[in-house]
Amino acid sequence: MPVQDLGVPSAAAPPAPAPAPGAGRGRAAGAARARRSAAVRRTGLALYPLGLAGLDAAAAGLGAWTLAPQAVAAAAATTAAAVLVGAQAVAGGYRPCRTRSIVDEAFSLAARTALAVLVPVAATLPGRSAPDPVPAAGVVLGCVAAVLLGRAAAHRLVGLYRRARPHGRRTLVVGGGPATDHVIEALAERPALGLAVAGRIAAADRPAPGTVPAPAPEPADAPVLGRLPDLRAVIDAERARTVVVVMEDVPGRHGDTAVRACPPGTEVLVLPAPAGLAASPGRAPGYLAGLPCTRLAVRGHRSPARLAKRAFDLAAALLIVPVLLPVLLACAVAVRLESGPGVLFRQRRIGLEGRPFVLLKFRTLRPSDDREADTRWSVAGDHRMGPVGRFLRKTSLDELPQLWNIVRGDMSLVGPRPERPHFVQQFTGAHPGYPLRHRAPVGLTGWSQVHGLRGDTSIERRTRLDNHYIDGWTFSGDLRILLMTVREILGGGGR
Repeated sequence: MPVQDLGVPSAAAPPAPAPAPGAGRGRAAGAARARRSAAVRRTGLALYPLGLAGLDAAAAGLGAWTLAPQAVAAAAATTAAAVLVGAQAVAGGYRPCRTRSIVDEAFSLAARTALAVLVPVAATLPGRSAPDPVPAAGVVLGCVAAVLLGRAAAHRLVGLYRRARPHGRRTLVVGGGPATDHVIEALAERPALGLAVAGRIAAADRPAPGTVPAPAPEPADAPVLGRLPDLRAVIDAERARTVVVVMEDVPGRHGDTAVRACPPGTEVLVLPAPAGLAASPGRAPGYLAGLPCTRLAVRGHRSPARLAKRAFDLAAALLIVPVLLPVLLACAVAVRLESGPGVLFRQRRIGLEGRPFVLLKFRTLRPSDDREADTRWSVAGDHRMGPVGRFLRKTSLDELPQLWNIVRGDMSLVGPRPERPHFVQQFTGAHPGYPLRHRAPVGLTGWSQVHGLRGDTSIERRTRLDNHYIDGWTFSGDLRILLMTVREILGGGGR
């Protein structure tokens, strides 16, 4: 542990010990080993899917070539290879998975291989004689065996590599109880999993009433590095790349909070898998230390899907603004005639990753000062609001200037609604899941709003719906919310 500078004068400080002979060479050698290890890892990650895809293509192509009539054998072989490789890629079969073995994958691999070989062959048979069933079955079984043996060899090589590595993937375990202890011990006993436990995150501040707390592990094995509110900071400080959430030892809904606190790019393993959280596409639950385990996908706002969402937002906003220009001008003139200069209302809001930005709206009421604008929760029913202001709020037309926020990149068309810094701080203290809404871009409309949660409504319900929207985000879901918003506006829904 480094000694902190306590302000002792330099004259009284003991002289620094001379570096040991060869210390510089040792550090250089260690850095060289780390670089070699990283290069080997990158090479392995590239060769793993390529090797398996090549084996699948060869097995399926050879099988189809053997069974199909000679005149169309090449087409059948090419189709079979493409079908099997595509099916395996969609199912996630070309990514190393530490929670599944060849036994878990055997049946699905066999079914995909057999179908990939037989379907193209069957498509070439009309008007031609079918192959003898017994030899055909032997060919298919040979293809299945080749694919399974290749997978078994790949699993074995990955396990040997993980054992040989000097350091495993830094891992945090969330939980506090017998199941958590079991997981920590099992990870230490199974180096082939490639996970090195850096420490644990306590799941509760104190044991539940009437229960006896489990004995704490030795600090050297798995020190307690923090509690659930500290998880994100501990992940950054420890440079952890994997988080294991032991739901059995995490009270209440705190498991969801732990998963949502993990930054994009973190491998999240949940055991047992909670019913409310979806596994990565194509991934059936596996097992870790004998317990059911689901690997969750943590999307980042820089992922390809999120970048596509940003491109759609920008294109849609640039198309909508010219179409609505007459409406925007009419609203601006009406506001100017009713309340004088200052058509636009500017207000600081909190956006993606907690970053502040200036939100634009048509002015519907002139607050007495900046403090009222920043800290007053609702202006519904305020006598200072004129007919134009009430109409704009009723129809949500006052929100239209936020199209410029969307063009600038401050907001998205769909996402959790942004809030003022004063209320973000207040709601964060009352609702632990509230700051997790900032994992996604804030929006002009959102899942909460189309379910009536706008204005003076439950913050707890808004938080729950917004976080579920982020957890299960899809592009089609955004389109659905936009259509629901149009329906609400045309139906007269307002604030």
